[in-house]
Amino acid sequence: MLSYQHEYHFGNHADIIKHLTLSLILSHLNEKDKPYSIIDAHAGAGRYHIADEKNAMTGEFERGISLLLSHLTHSEHICKTYFEICKCYMAKNFYPGSPEIERCMARAGDKITLMELHPQEIIKLKDNMKLPVLYGEQKREHISIHCRNSYEGVIALMPPEPKRGVLLLDPSYEETSDYENVAKIALEMNKRWNTGIVAIWYPLLVHRKAEIARIKAAAANCVQKGSDRKVLYAEMCVQDENDTAQPRLYGSGMIVINPPWKLQEELSSSLPKIAKTLSNDYGKAEIDVL
Repeated sequence: MLSYQHEYHFGNHADIIKHLTLSLILSHLNEKDKPYSIIDAHAGAGRYHIADEKNAMTGEFERGISLLLSHLTHSEHICKTYFEICKCYMAKNFYPGSPEIERCMARAGDKITLMELHPQEIIKLKDNMKLPVLYGEQKREHISIHCRNSYEGVIALMPPEPKRGVLLLDPSYEETSDYENVAKIALEMNKRWNTGIVAIWYPLLVHRKAEIARIKAAAANCVQKGSDRKVLYAEMCVQDENDTAQPRLYGSGMIVINPPWKLQEELSSSLPKIAKTLSNDYGKAEIDVL
C-alpha cells in the first residue's frame, strides 16, 4: 500500500526528531576527511512547498518546525546546522526533507543513495535533486536514485562503498509488515555492515507498542557482549498517550545502532527543550544507550 503522502505532515514533530538526529550524525561524519555513504531508504520528494494546501489542512508545519524556530535562542548551538538549513529553505518557502539535508551536509566525495517506491514521489524526487541546494556551497554530488522496494534494495547494496556511513530507515508504517521488515533489516545490517550507523525512525502509537518493542529487541541483539557497538534510543512525546481526545500519534522515536560519540549528550541537551516548546510545556523526551 502506497497511500501515505508526506505533503500532509512535513515539518511536524516527527520530522524534527528525525532530521535533527540525522543532521547530528552527518556532522560527526564530517569531522573526518574520509568519504562516507548515505543510504536513505524512504526518501520521499526531497523538499516540500510550505504553501502546499495539503499541509495547510493539517497545520502540522505550523505546530512543528515553524513554532520551534520562533522560540529559538542563540544558545541552541547543538542543533545549529539543522536549524540553519531549515531557516534557509523556509525563507524560500520550502521545507527540506532528509534528502535535501543530506545534500546540504554531504561533501564532494561523499555518496548519497536515495530509494523511493511511490510513483508520484519518485518523479518529484528526481526533479528536486536536479535543483541547486539552498544552503552551503554548491558541489558536484554523487547521488543515485532508485525506484525500488527499499527493504530489498538496502540488502542488495550492503556493504556500501565507501563503507563508512549511515543508513536511514523511516517507512510510513502503514502496514504491520513495515515493523517486521525494519526489525529484519536491523539484524541483517549487523551481519553485512557492522561498521555502519543505522538510524531508525518509528512512530509512538498506543496500538503499536508490541511492534515497536520487537524493533527495539532486534536493535539490542546487534550489541554483543564485549563489543564496542552500542544502541541509542531516543523518544520525544508531545502529547499524553492516555488522552483519547488527541490524535493517536503522540510522539516518535529514533533508534541509532552504532551511534557517534556524544550523540546521546547532544540529544539529551536538545530534545527535552524541543518537546516542551512543541507541546505548550507538556512534552518530554527520554534518551538512553544500551
